[in-house]
Amino acid sequence: MKSKKEVVNFYDQFKNDQVITGINQRHHEIMERLLRFDIDSAKNILEIGCGIGTLTELMARSLKGVDILAVDISPESIELGQKRLEQFSSVKLEAMDIITADIKGSFDAIVLPDVIEHIPVDLHTKLFEKVAALLTPGGHVLISVPNPFYLKWVAENQPEKLQIIDQPIHTATLVANTEPHGLYIHYMEYYGIWTQPEDMVFVVLKKVSVQDNYELKVNTPTIQERIKHKIKRTLGQ
Repeated sequence: MKSKKEVVNFYDQFKNDQVITGINQRHHEIMERLLRFDIDSAKNILEIGCGIGTLTELMARSLKGVDILAVDISPESIELGQKRLEQFSSVKLEAMDIITADIKGSFDAIVLPDVIEHIPVDLHTKLFEKVAALLTPGGHVLISVPNPFYLKWVAENQPEKLQIIDQPIHTATLVANTEPHGLYIHYMEYYGIWTQPEDMVFVVLKKVSVQDNYELKVNTPTIQERIKHKIKRTLGQ
């Protein structure tokens, strides 16, 4: 297992790659899905693993009247991100280890953009315990993560592309580390950006407590609808 110092050093250097890459199709695809789940209606957002603030910038430009706290384990990445995004008064970037950090308040949306595969799996239960505690009732946890089968293929065929920690996250692993903290998978989508089969997965988590309090509504067809359905069945349609 890599030490925290090794991880921080890696991402302090990795910021240079992020500068070269900039905002790319991956960020736009994530942003499109964030909007699909009404992130523009959130009052405050926590982004975990923001790097130099590429997705942060997209959110800041797209979302008005929303406060964004973007955090990353790399101080040098955060320093660069602060300079890049200093024009956005709604954005605050801080260097911290999300596992041990003391974050005050709660958030309507918590975004983890391609980050959980870089956090050791044995720390995921602590990660999602904190995420669940910081999420407002009715809020969304929005996760982008590589398709675990794609990441396995990369590890076997192009290992030079992997980061210092880069592990496949299967659905069963995600459920095992989120369910004990009252989170459930509300939505999951496999989609392709650069490869086929699909190389990416988008996951939305919500709190179970919201699901517990819903009112069940049964759709009762009208007499006209019943007659129409009966005629269709009689005619074999």
